[in-house]
Amino acid sequence: MLQYDNTIMVHSSADMMQYDNTIMVHSSTDMLQYDNTIMVHSSADMMQYDNTIMVHSSTDMLQYDNTIMVHSSADMMQYDNTIMVLSSADMMQYDNTIMVHSSTDMLQYDNTIMVHSSADMMQYDNTIMVLSSADMMQYDNTIMVLSSADMMQYDNTIMVLSSTDMMQYDNTIMVLSSTDMMQYDNTIMVLSST
Repeated sequence: MLQYDNTIMVHSSADMMQYDNTIMVHSSTDMLQYDNTIMVHSSADMMQYDNTIMVHSSTDMLQYDNTIMVHSSADMMQYDNTIMVLSSADMMQYDNTIMVHSSTDMLQYDNTIMVHSSADMMQYDNTIMVLSSADMMQYDNTIMVLSSADMMQYDNTIMVLSSTDMMQYDNTIMVLSSTDMMQYDNTIMVLSST
C-alpha cells in the first residue's frame, strides 16, 4: 500500500512507479484512488499523467468528479477534463457532451481527427492515439502502445509493460517482472525475491 498526496494505491501482483505526479500501476487487480477518483480495474494497465487518466482493461470502472463510467472491453482516456471511452460501442464525453460512436466513427475537433473503431485511432493536437487490441497512443511526439505486451513511449522514452515489464524513461531502461530489473542512468538494479 502506498499513500501519496491523498492518493491510495493498493495493488496485488503489481509493479508500480510514481514519477512527477505520474502514477503507473500494472497488475492483475489494481485499485487506485486519486483526488476523490476511484478506479478499479482487472487485468488493467493504468497510467496517470498530468491530470490525464488512462485505464485499459477488459472491464474497467472509473469514477471521476462524481461521474461514473463503467465499460466493458473498453479503453478509456481522460485528458484535460475530457473523458474518452473507446470500446466496441465507443463513447466520448467532453464538456458535458456525450458522443457515442460504434464500429467506425470519426470526430473532428479543433483540427483534430479522432477515428474510433475496432482499431481505434484518435488524433489530438498533432497527437495520434490508436487504441485497439494492441493499443497505441501518441501524445506530443510520444508513442504509447498498450496491449498484452504494453509499450509506451513518452518524450523519446519507451516503456513496455507486460508480463515481463520493460520501461525506458529518458534513456533509462527499467524491466519489471517476476525477477525485476531496473536500469536507471547507466545504473542496473535487479529486484526480485532475492
